[in-house]
Amino acid sequence: MRDSILPTHTEMIDFIIENSVIDMRVLFKGHFLGEEIIGLYQFILKDDHIEQLRADLE
Repeated sequence: MRDSILPTHTEMIDFIIENSVIDMRVLFKGHFLGEEIIGLYQFILKDDHIEQLRADLE
């Protein structure tokens, strides 16, 4: 049995679509150090699917 799981909340801040690349900023809020983290994602699309995903945290 797992210990109690604390909820997190994810919110899209903004995104830009240019050609076949989507750049997205996402805010994660929850019960962890600092309580907020901004994630930076870049999706590179090819033939209607994600060919590559890059992710980083601010």
